[in-house]
Amino acid sequence: MRRTLVAAFAATVLMSLESAYPHTLSGVVTDSTGAPAPGAAVWLSISRDARAATADAAGHFSFAEVPTGAVQLVAFKEGFALGGATGQCISDIDIAVVLPQPVTTRLRIINTRYAPIEGARLRRLELPGVFAIYIEDLVALGFPSPPSDAEGFLSLPPLPEGAFVNVTIGHPAYADGAIPALPSRDDLDFPLPDGVPIAGRITDDAGQGVERARVSIYLPRENESPLLATEVLSGPDGFYAAMAPPGRYFVAAQHPRFGMPAPQSVEAGSSAEAVLNLTMPEGRRLRGRALDTGDAPVPRAVFAYHLDNYVVAEAVSDAAGRFEMVVPPGAGVLHIRAPRRMTAIQGPRVLVQIKNAPDTELAAVRFQPAPDLHGRVKLPDGAPADKVLITSLNLIPAIAVTTNDKGEFTIELESVPDGPLRFRAEHALRFLRRDFELDPVKLDLEEVRLREFQPETATKGAEWGNNLTPLVGKPAPELECRAWFNLPAGQTSLHLADLHGKVVVLLLWAGFDLSDRNKQHLAELNALHALYKDVSDVAIVSVHDGAADTETIGGYVRQLGVTFPVGCDLASSGTFSRYRTHYVPQAVVIDKTGALRFYLTDGNLLELIKVLRRE
Repeated sequence: MRRTLVAAFAATVLMSLESAYPHTLSGVVTDSTGAPAPGAAVWLSISRDARAATADAAGHFSFAEVPTGAVQLVAFKEGFALGGATGQCISDIDIAVVLPQPVTTRLRIINTRYAPIEGARLRRLELPGVFAIYIEDLVALGFPSPPSDAEGFLSLPPLPEGAFVNVTIGHPAYADGAIPALPSRDDLDFPLPDGVPIAGRITDDAGQGVERARVSIYLPRENESPLLATEVLSGPDGFYAAMAPPGRYFVAAQHPRFGMPAPQSVEAGSSAEAVLNLTMPEGRRLRGRALDTGDAPVPRAVFAYHLDNYVVAEAVSDAAGRFEMVVPPGAGVLHIRAPRRMTAIQGPRVLVQIKNAPDTELAAVRFQPAPDLHGRVKLPDGAPADKVLITSLNLIPAIAVTTNDKGEFTIELESVPDGPLRFRAEHALRFLRRDFELDPVKLDLEEVRLREFQPETATKGAEWGNNLTPLVGKPAPELECRAWFNLPAGQTSLHLADLHGKVVVLLLWAGFDLSDRNKQHLAELNALHALYKDVSDVAIVSVHDGAADTETIGGYVRQLGVTFPVGCDLASSGTFSRYRTHYVPQAVVIDKTGALRFYLTDGNLLELIKVLRRE
């Protein structure tokens, strides 16, 4: 079903808040050997409110009055790479920040006519899973960020060797440019697109300018969530100015003391300035507590306040179960996302009426443990069905489990979604399958009986950025890895030649990829590896991107619970280049003769394995 733009926009807007329940965030900065890093500069960002501290002689630092919610921490010392941390601060916390060995990365900033751009600066820097920070917010607090020179060269802050980073570069005369998954070892040209101005003023109900409002400019996309084109902060009198390529955009403004106005549409022409003013309504504080059935606090529950199909505020419960947010007066809907392995008793939505009083206190929001789903799979003749893969079809992240020798399975639900739960049960060795649904309230399942189905050799998976068509039907390129994990005892390497006569599932992936798609592939291949471990003609293997060092890759393997063999690609991306893979994850299926047969495998990988086994 096509989603409306406003409904899609609701999933992208997060609101900061000034918490009445502050915490202390402290920690220690060390180098990679564990030695303290005295004098290291530490910056803390809370919804673009930045603070700075300096590590003492023992490497310790501390920030007081930290509100509940998302925090980003980054640390730097001359001679080291950036280190940091990201997460939810829900109580007093003490963390360790490690400064790795550095590598220099330089970009050449150019325009669309390949001319160098002088004066461009780094606006945003993200090390996935480590931190994501708006560098421009930290410059006034001492963060080193020199502009690009007359030849367009811009040096990034020292980065960890082998890391992949997401960067956004800005310039007053151009639209922002962004590159995801930039290798920290590479120098490359970085183009900034031409832009046109979008400007205006953010005011309160009395017409006074609102300083430091977050003005986010989104590009609408059909059937997808809007894409953030750029974000700026309003000045002392509420004025803002941004650059974006010509097109139609939605503009949203957020501030911790005001309610969020409805996002407004603006058309940015090819030359004239687009002007859009926004008035922020007076805010009211909405408070509540997240508790379980025994009145114990429930931390990390997420509450999003919806008004007219868009999100005006979001908050997370702290260690005491408390949450609060600033919202406009009137009627709204509080959407509840339970913490992992829990579910909200009153359902995922609560109607709320905000009156003119400064504070509104909600009745306690109650949670209980998410139920485990137990079931049994049987063959068409009623016998128990072992070697069956159970996968979720509409859960994020996806779930993949297998049946035991009695045909039994257990699914530990992370949460109970709003709508039917859909699953597929498919036998690993026979063409037997059954799709089934569960009511999210009743969750009563006793038996799933498999049915025969006719396999399809045509791939049904969606294109995912990599075009491997020239490799299909030809001998699969050999693997070239510098090290391996999860090999049988005594084995130190693995080659496709060793697997001749087997159907091989090969996954090319990267541990820095935190996407749900990557998690789904890893969970599915872990399950397939368990199903086929005693089957002589199927092998599950993988190759990890070679930019990271071997120790880091080993950490990813352990942290993500990967059970199948993992090879470390060469730093020159030997295997990835042979398989024409620029985007991860990428799965391929190789037949018993060693030919690459399929690379579009989403949703039917198990079926393709069985098709090739039967040939």
